[in-house]
Amino acid sequence: MMNMPMMNMPMMNMPMMIMNDEDLKSMYPKVYIRIYPIVKYHYDMIVAKHGRMYCPTVDEMDRMCKDICDKYKEHYKDEDYDDDCNEDGMRRFRGGGLGNLGRILLIGSLIGGRY
Repeated sequence: MMNMPMMNMPMMNMPMMIMNDEDLKSMYPKVYIRIYPIVKYHYDMIVAKHGRMYCPTVDEMDRMCKDICDKYKEHYKDEDYDDDCNEDGMRRFRGGGLGNLGRILLIGSLIGGRY
């Protein structure tokens, strides 16, 4: 312990440890705050129709991701995004895709909803 002086410091002296959930949530990027309700809607529809253990096909997932992208485009015009989605529902954004973000969040919800 003598070689690790930080181990003896009380937690109150570490300001990063004081952050609460709301502080952390405020750090989400704007795109997440906007797209998550759309993804949540699709997740809720899947669960209502098929149950929590359902695994969509690749085609179903592609259609949902395109729909998520289209709904985002319909509701939000953001200068950080290109103007339109391609046929796969993907939107270019700093090397990534809005459709990919929707896919990641939807898959995460499906996996998380099983536990």
